[in-house]
Amino acid sequence: MSSIFTRLKITFGKSLADPRAITALNSDEHMDVVDDKKQIVFTPKTPGDSSIIFYPGGRCDPRAYTLWIKELARQGWTVIVPRMPLWMPVLDINRASSIIAANQQIRRWAIGGHSMGGVMAGAFAARHLELVQGLFFLGSYPAKSFAITEADLPVLMVSGSKDDITRASEVAAAPERLPQGSTFVTIEGGDHYQFGDFASVEITASISVSQQREEVLNALTIFLQDL
Repeated sequence: MSSIFTRLKITFGKSLADPRAITALNSDEHMDVVDDKKQIVFTPKTPGDSSIIFYPGGRCDPRAYTLWIKELARQGWTVIVPRMPLWMPVLDINRASSIIAANQQIRRWAIGGHSMGGVMAGAFAARHLELVQGLFFLGSYPAKSFAITEADLPVLMVSGSKDDITRASEVAAAPERLPQGSTFVTIEGGDHYQFGDFASVEITASISVSQQREEVLNALTIFLQDL
């Protein structure tokens, strides 16, 4: 369980992206990457009609997730990472609505997020079940007030066994708030911050960030291919 001091740091501090993630934030032979004041967009060279909206964690640098997001873009997914006000997804829960409205060519949408971003992505999905075809949580959980037990929506929840930031009680309660058939994956040795590549954060994982990234990507790939 995280301390009050740790939670204050999360709320008021900033978790910056590791230089490796920032260096990777560029276009290549597989995709175009556009980073502006509103969002970061990873578009495959041959885009399809499927897209992912990813809400970053609270006070987390949206660039920190670049390395595994680029792998999803190589698989053909357009991935849109909104830049939230004050880096707080709770201040713009409905950002996905404007993203979806601005991309009418996309026919299939998945939404997910890390930490607070996952909670807010879950809140958006609960309010707009008609707009999304998949929902995922990374080091996160569905809020009790946005339970979707009866929804016909595929859901993936990925947790780290050494995550001491995400509340264990909320993780334990998740199956009671999600549809039957939801997928739950635990990364043994994984922690809270290695769902991205962050600099100067307290790592509690017993596995490397590259191994956790690989396991996150594997879980997402299996989940997304069935949507």
